[in-house]
Amino acid sequence: MKKFLLNSAIILGFFLLFGAVLVVLLTGGELMGESTVELEEAVQEEVGLTRNVEELNEMSEDIKANVDVVSDWPVYILYALNVHDWVHPEESASTVRRVILLHEQYDIPIEVFVTDPLFQWYVENDSDLVELMRSSEMVSMSYHIRVPYPYYQNFDWYGLSELETGEREEILLGYEEHRLDLETGFYTDAPGGYQFMKDTIGYAPRIVGIFDSQVGGQVLANIYKEKGVEFIVQHNKLVHIGDQKYGIYARPEHYDLKIYEYAQGDHTAEEIFETITEKMIYDHPQFIGVKYHENNFYHDDNPWYGVFWENGKTRKGPKSPPYDLSMSFDDFRTEEEVANHWELYEESLRYIKERPEEYKALNAVGLLEEFEWE
Repeated sequence: MKKFLLNSAIILGFFLLFGAVLVVLLTGGELMGESTVELEEAVQEEVGLTRNVEELNEMSEDIKANVDVVSDWPVYILYALNVHDWVHPEESASTVRRVILLHEQYDIPIEVFVTDPLFQWYVENDSDLVELMRSSEMVSMSYHIRVPYPYYQNFDWYGLSELETGEREEILLGYEEHRLDLETGFYTDAPGGYQFMKDTIGYAPRIVGIFDSQVGGQVLANIYKEKGVEFIVQHNKLVHIGDQKYGIYARPEHYDLKIYEYAQGDHTAEEIFETITEKMIYDHPQFIGVKYHENNFYHDDNPWYGVFWENGKTRKGPKSPPYDLSMSFDDFRTEEEVANHWELYEESLRYIKERPEEYKALNAVGLLEEFEWE
């Protein structure tokens, strides 16, 4: 916004100066001599061309009051940690804990999305982490699914698309109220899914992902809505405040920042965020979704790709159950690569924290408080 105001001041100055020269020419030189010099100095003084950068910045508030400036909104930052590595649950738990503690250190909210298989492991093996996720003032808990759920995108091994709506609804509800068996792909009799997380943390997970497919879609959305979800996630399109999908508010997003893709380069957090914000349109609130998967910190690709696809590296050739869980990957990053990821992530938090007038971080709780929702 400051860049916009500064540029506006300079452009305004050149227009006024050009106008002054044009007046001189049209009057046949009557303003030549001392009067011309005085006029040029007056124009320069008026628009601040002779002032330094600090003075122009101070002048920006006056310009804002007299020019139709686009908005006073900050850029909203939505940090999301997608958690799904059931192959290496100890590394997953350690990473999630460290991320949450960093967000508490910098006082920046975050949305933590967890799958049922991993959440089940946390409950059984790391109750302290579950309590941290539940009680941290920086954390809003949300829910997502991964394979082998048959309503994951392009993974309908069950044949859900061939079923009538009522039968499909019964099956989807069964998955969202019972524990998933990773080997068979079916749900068990034990509590699990969205309902289990809701019962465990004491509130309905606030955001879910719903894929645009006939096997889930509106039927799945109705189940989540009945259980209390607030938002759904949509990527690869501009999502504004108030937009809906399947009758549920969509989490706003104007840029899907997969910041982990920059960790092995020479990019700084400042370069990344400035490059994005310079391209945004500020006639309405703008949102940057900052995404990380917990395994991005320590592992190449998702470790379970090899279990569910014939070619796990390209995710081609989806398999059908039963699944061989031993086909998972163990492609751990080097110590240097791990350090690069943590360095960039913390740098991004520090960058946002130090610029409260330019950026404001929110999770689902903040979204609900910051804006009016009908």
